[in-house]
Amino acid sequence: MTTLPQAIHRPKIRPKRTHQQLFGMLGVTHHTVKYCVEHDQSNHLDMLTQVDSSFTLKDSHPFRYGALSEHLNQVAEQFGCWTTACPPILAQAQFDGKVAYLVVLTMIDRAVIQFDTKQQLLQLIEPIQCLFKALEPYGCPEPGRALSSERLAKWFVQSAAISYRNDARCTGSLDKVKSEKQAVKSCDRLLTEGVFDTLPPMIRETLYERLVFKMGRQHANTQARSREHSGAEPV
Repeated sequence: MTTLPQAIHRPKIRPKRTHQQLFGMLGVTHHTVKYCVEHDQSNHLDMLTQVDSSFTLKDSHPFRYGALSEHLNQVAEQFGCWTTACPPILAQAQFDGKVAYLVVLTMIDRAVIQFDTKQQLLQLIEPIQCLFKALEPYGCPEPGRALSSERLAKWFVQSAAISYRNDARCTGSLDKVKSEKQAVKSCDRLLTEGVFDTLPPMIRETLYERLVFKMGRQHANTQARSREHSGAEPV
């Protein structure tokens, strides 16, 4: 069994659980990078982490992985969370600046899938801002694609359809027309609120998508309950 890097220090500040889960993903991410180095696949880190690597950096700077680990641990300490030891094989390894962003994007992506409420996701805003601030010496990301309500609405409907199919109470199909109307309404309202708009574009979409995924599941549950109580025939 592979041993992941161990947490090495715990400050006295009482951390939020969401913050613990976020910074707890650093050890898992270290392991992924370590695997790439050991198997000479450093150029395929984006595929192994499965995060969006389509962004480009201005003024990208090579870095020593051990230094990045120290910077990220400093951010963890700000929020009272455990810091994580850098694997010895990575301490002196040199990478392009883009890898630093991939490491942080992977941390966030793996943490976000654990959260189901808007409040939990909102608690991630401050530590994510600090993480990206720590990445500034490694390069400046170019603006990404604009986040569209239409794209989020499609994700809402897909999430609702999957959730509905997996609901033991349901033998038919989701009411797609009703779902599409609700998706447009919910996603327009969400983007108007702009709850994650203070975050960098490259991670903003991840949090919006997670929230929309949850909203789609809730919508499917509402339809399922409604049909169950009304005794309506499945569509």
